[in-house]
This record gives sequence, structure tokens and C-alpha cells, in this order.
Amino acid sequence: MGGFGQLNIGKGFGIFNSNAIGDVGSGKGVGALGGADVSSATGGHIGTGYVYSNFSPRIMYTGSGGESLSYKVGIFDPVEPGGASPNTETPLPRFEGQVTMMFGTHKAWAGFMHQQVDSTVEDYTIQAFDVGGHVQAGPFGLTLAYTITDGVGADGVYGDNQMNVEGTQAYVETTFNAGKVTYGASYGIGDQDEEGANPEIENTLAMVFAHKKLNDNLHVMFEAQSYKTDTAGTTTTEYNAF
Repeated sequence: MGGFGQLNIGKGFGIFNSNAIGDVGSGKGVGALGGADVSSATGGHIGTGYVYSNFSPRIMYTGSGGESLSYKVGIFDPVEPGGASPNTETPLPRFEGQVTMMFGTHKAWAGFMHQQVDSTVEDYTIQAFDVGGHVQAGPFGLTLAYTITDGVGADGVYGDNQMNVEGTQAYVETTFNAGKVTYGASYGIGDQDEEGANPEIENTLAMVFAHKKLNDNLHVMFEAQSYKTDTAGTTTTEYNAF
């Protein structure tokens, strides 16, 4: 580390949207369930606020420009949209980067992700950009995050066959820290425009939550949420969870 920064070689989570994924509510809670009565891994605001930071082989460098600025850049094993196919090639790695600025207890960030895809149908890019920030005023916290994507749909997962699909992810979260108990609420949205066989989709997730730290190794939580997906103007998934 020292003045040379840190080089990480191996398999791990991506850089892009990693600051946005640090929301308080779904960081310790549940978030999106992927549909009613589903028992697989929970998703936080993936697809309703931010893009999933893929877990993949990488070479990543972390450096700083002083006490208030840090940055990460990396090259990653590229995803093959729709799975391995003789009709699709990924000639270059996926590139990701992020800059984070600290202003006392406040934070702001910006990031990008870019990957080239060569196809017998049409060459295209999977790419995304994001900005966000967190403001802390005493016990009150506010987080805002906004992401625009190309080749990533409303589900917030890149690697699906979503050529030229344009989308957005955004969420807002407010928190109040009352000692060992943190109360909060968040609302997020993930949508995509209609493109070819991919329909217009809008996902929304509203959450209220409370976390209490009993000791260093035990936390308890309360969470209530409402989720909805509209596909081509028709509600296709809707549930409430507690």
C-alpha cells in the first residue's frame, strides 16, 4: 500500500456501482426478492436503484490523490451476453473505474464501466456511468445515486442478451441514527426503454427499516417493503413483504 497504492489480482466484486451498493437498508437487510415467494439470494436495490457488481476475475488498482480523494481502476474478465456462443466474441477485457471524494462526513462519487461485444448480428458496447453522494448531518443521513446504462436492462445485471437496451437506475435513502438503533426509508427505480425484442420495463422498490446493534456480533432488524414491475405498461409482478 504505502504511497504506491494497492494492486489486487484475483477474483472479486467489480468496481462499478460499488459505492451505490453501500446503502444502509439492504446492506444489512433484504431488499428485492426477485418475485413473490422466492427463496433465493436477496438483491437489495439491484434492478431498483443500481447495477450488480459482478463477481469475476480482475486486476484492480486502488490509489489516492490526498486524504479526500481516492480512485479505483481495473480490468475484468468480460461477460459473454447470453452465454458462450460462436456468434459472439469479447475481444477486450471489461474496464471499470470509480473516483470517490470525501468532504468531512460527506461523500461524492462517479464511475464508469465499458465492454466491447462483437457479434455476427451487430457489434455493440455494454457501458454505464454513475454519480452519487451521501450527506451526513448529525444523526441524519441522505444518500442519492443515479446510473445510466447501455446494454444493461432494468434487472441491473449485465451479461444478459440486451443489445442496445438503454436503462436507468436510481434510488434515494434517508436514515436517522438514534444510538444503537438506525431507522430509515428508501425508494428505488430501475427501468429500460423498449428495444427490439426487449420490452419497456419499470421496477420500483420502497422500503422502511430499522436496525439495532445488540453487540459487535449480533444485529436485529425490521423491514417492510413494496415491490412492483410494469412490463409494457402492464403490472407483471407485485408483492409486499415484511
